[in-house]
Order: sequence, then C-alpha cells, then structure tokens
Amino acid sequence: MSFENGWFYEKNRQWPGQCLGLEVKQILRQQKTKFQDLVVFESTSFGKVLVLDGVVQLTEKDECSYQEMLAHLPMCSSKNAAENVLIVGGGDGGVLREVCKHAFAATGSGTNSSTSTLKKVVMCEIDAGVLDAAEEFFPEVSIWLKRARRVDGKGNVLREKPETSAVGGNAGEAHKDEQDSSGLEITIVVDDAIQYVKDQCQSGSFDVVIIDSSDPDGPAEGLFQPAFYEQVARILKPESGVLAAQGECLWIHQDILKQVYFDCGKFFKSKAYASVQVPTYPCGQISLFLAANFQTELKEPRRSLMNNTVTEEKAGAVEEPAMKKQKTEQDGSCKADTKEDSSTFRYYSPEMHRAAFALPQFVKDLFREENKPAAKDQEASPASSIATASSSVEA
Repeated sequence: MSFENGWFYEKNRQWPGQCLGLEVKQILRQQKTKFQDLVVFESTSFGKVLVLDGVVQLTEKDECSYQEMLAHLPMCSSKNAAENVLIVGGGDGGVLREVCKHAFAATGSGTNSSTSTLKKVVMCEIDAGVLDAAEEFFPEVSIWLKRARRVDGKGNVLREKPETSAVGGNAGEAHKDEQDSSGLEITIVVDDAIQYVKDQCQSGSFDVVIIDSSDPDGPAEGLFQPAFYEQVARILKPESGVLAAQGECLWIHQDILKQVYFDCGKFFKSKAYASVQVPTYPCGQISLFLAANFQTELKEPRRSLMNNTVTEEKAGAVEEPAMKKQKTEQDGSCKADTKEDSSTFRYYSPEMHRAAFALPQFVKDLFREENKPAAKDQEASPASSIATASSSVEA
C-alpha cells in the first residue's frame, strides 16, 4: 500500500503486476490495531474507503454488490426461512445490515402475512478496531453494529446494547421501534472465529453461516482451511443449513477456488460458486462459495425479499417481482433510502441471484473431477500458495 502524489495505490503480492488506484481527498484515519494496519480515507470518486493491511475492504459507492450478494444468496436459498444466523468476520457491519433486512419483512401478503422468523444473529469478528472504525466512519454500513450487544469469546460483556435513541442514522430511525418488538437478538462476539466455532457453537444450531473474511494472507488464513469448513458443516442444521463464503477472484486465485471447492466443499451435499462485480476489488470481481447440507440447486432462490415482503416458492424458483422504484442518490452510492423501505436493494434481485451462477467456461473446467488438487497440493495453505507464486513481488 502506498500514498503517492494524492493517490492511493493498492500494491499487494496477492495480485502481482497490477494495482488499483484511487485519488485521495482526505486521509481520515491511520492506525495499527491489535491485528492489522487500518486506514480510512475519503476518495474523490468512490466515497469513503476502508483499507486493511493495504487491501481495500469496501468503498461507499460499490459496497452494496458484495454485501447484498454475500448475505441474500444464502438467506434466500436456505430450505427454511432462517431463524439463527452466524456471520464470521464482517467487521464493517455491511453483511449484518443486509441479514437484518430479513427480520422486518412480512411473510406472504394481505391478511395471511406474518412477521419474519429471524430471531438471532451472531457476528464473530476478531478485530475490535475494525468494528470501532466502521461505526465512526461508515454509519450507513454499520447501523446494526451500533444496536448490538458486544461480548468476548467467553461471553463477558464488552458493551451493552445501547438505547435506541442513541443510535441515530436513517436505518436506525426507520426501525427504531421494530427491533424491540421483533425480538431480534444481535450479538457481536470479539474473538477468533475458528476457536469460537469449535468451542462455543453447538451442532446444528444455525440455519445460515456467512463467512465475510479478508484475503487468506493474514488473520483470515485459517478461515480458508478444510478443518474450519468441517466445523461450519457441523454447526449448520443437518438437512437445511446453507453456507456462503468470500471465495477470492476467479481470474487470479484459481488455486484457491479449486482448494475451497474440493477440499472444503467435501463436507456438504451441494456446492457452487457465484461471481459478483465489485469495481474496487482485484480485477473488478469477487467469487462467493455457496454450500448446503442438503441436495438443492443453489442458483434457484427459494424465497424473494423484495418490497419488504418475503415470497416463498416451494419449487425453489421465485418469479422476478416488479422492482419498487428507488430514490437514486446523486453520487450513485449504495446507500439505500432506508426511510422509505429498509429492504431496498441496489444490486441483489432474484434475477441477479440466478445470473451470479453463470460462470465462464474456464472456471467450470476448474471444478471438473480430473482437476481436483493432488494430495500434496491439498496440504498447502492458500496463503502459502500466494507467497510461492509471488515471492519476488514486494507487497
């Protein structure tokens, strides 16, 4: 990472020979947390930007595509409407924001409508410094972080849930009464997710697990290992649970895609990769790994969350509903008009759900059985693969 002549350059050994450049308007924070280097700056074209260890995590303008797809692909694919959800990582709060939209959507329509089944969301983030920075600089992204109880891995309270009136923000105003009346419980656990999942999570306790990790070259390396995915399969409900995980770039991280698909996916009955466009991520693309503890077509949504209403479809195919007209902000950012409709999407729809699973032929070929990594390759971690491939490149 470097700041040069008023520009930020994302130079990193994980994508040698290329870098993203963003013009800097103002540097808002530079600090070293307990685990990583953290930078927040305001860019001239993508709004505020969060950077960890030199790698862009989100920008205000394009965060919606990643956050919405990582959350709603699994939430709309689980066999039953989710009651209990675990988010691994996700310290900026964006995936939490999207998951919580399911808590306030009516099920069905007219006189037969009812409230959502979502009752509990647990988010396990190792770095409290990221949580604090998100709350301070990204209020529209982190709105539900501010409403959550924060504990450590042993359950000791680090921060009680604040009073609603102290939260503020558009999303907070839109739901200032609903959270209390819905019974939704949100807990942020500040701990190593690998240990938390292994030691604190009971078997079959979650309907959906979402792994919103950074790249496998630092604190998140263990989240790409088969041993962790085996634990995730254990804590998901055995015949209905769904997983979604950040899966790296299909253009430059093909070894990681194969390792996750074959070595980590072996613990699930269904698995698939999806592709999402994120302009400020390497190559403008990020892959998502989806898996389920039951036989299913993950590319077909089982329910639609549009216009603040959940529509169930037993056959697993949801018709594309008419999109509610949305207020488009002048800067084109992903901020939803939360006063008008808390479940407004900027990117996700049933149509985009299906389209995400249409992959290039060279990616499909990666997942052919004959391309399964050899046993000796399976022993290598994603981080070591990155380091070997780019040992001559300066980070």
